[in-house]
Amino acid sequence: MKYLNHRPDGIPERIHSYMGTGQSWLPHYVESMGINAQGERFFTERSGYDTFFVCLTQLGEGSVRCNGQAYTLRAQDLLILDCMEAHYYCTKTPVWQFLWIHFKGYGCRELFRKLCPEGIFYMHLEQTEPIYTLYHQLAPLLLSQTTADDLRVSALLGAFLHTVAGYALWGEAQRMPLPIERTVAYLQQHYQENISVGTLAERENYSVYHFTKLFAKYTGQTPYQYILSLRLRNAQQMLITTHYSIEEISRFNNFSSCSRFIAYFVKHFGMTPLQYRKNASFASV
Repeated sequence: MKYLNHRPDGIPERIHSYMGTGQSWLPHYVESMGINAQGERFFTERSGYDTFFVCLTQLGEGSVRCNGQAYTLRAQDLLILDCMEAHYYCTKTPVWQFLWIHFKGYGCRELFRKLCPEGIFYMHLEQTEPIYTLYHQLAPLLLSQTTADDLRVSALLGAFLHTVAGYALWGEAQRMPLPIERTVAYLQQHYQENISVGTLAERENYSVYHFTKLFAKYTGQTPYQYILSLRLRNAQQMLITTHYSIEEISRFNNFSSCSRFIAYFVKHFGMTPLQYRKNASFASV
């Protein structure tokens, strides 16, 4: 059962937000997000909401309680809550300013529950650039509200959750180096473009050899394999959610030819794109 008790104390000139498109067919999607600046009277108490709440404190301090645990949130503290759990958060200083994202989707809960069975994730981040990069990548995609951009939103959130999984399992010491994080974020936005490994390496001042070796160490794939997997996952979603032809999907995802796209798809998914579309359509009936 949903429960909400809320008292705002906002500073309007320091608040802005974006609304998602509510694409529940995607494994991950944004419900809403923004920057929030609240005074000392602010609090939110709720439970039973089928979303996950990301909060990165920018200024001041906040206080959070969930499942018998209490946290003080200071600058660069990252918190993720399962809003199905009863929780309470409030301002602890005259002003508390934080970046927030409410997201959900069928691909979220099982992973989050496995990593954080208590329903909450908390960590102080030495480097907050990946969170701000995610936020600024999501904002224009939410404004456009096209199917292609909804798919990009889902891919970005999926990558973010896997980064959080790494934090939860190994701590920030084992995180990707920033050059690789930046490259991953860049590829998630530009995988449909013509991209060479040389260009990627040059962006981060590496030789092609050392860049490829470092990228593979932290992602498990070469840059080329990673781009290919992004294109194939997007093609997979387009087969289910659009009426584009196989050739159009191939071109949209920048495969050199339709026959090559089909060959890659068969290798990765064990069936042709047309077979996949027919099977997915049958399963949804």
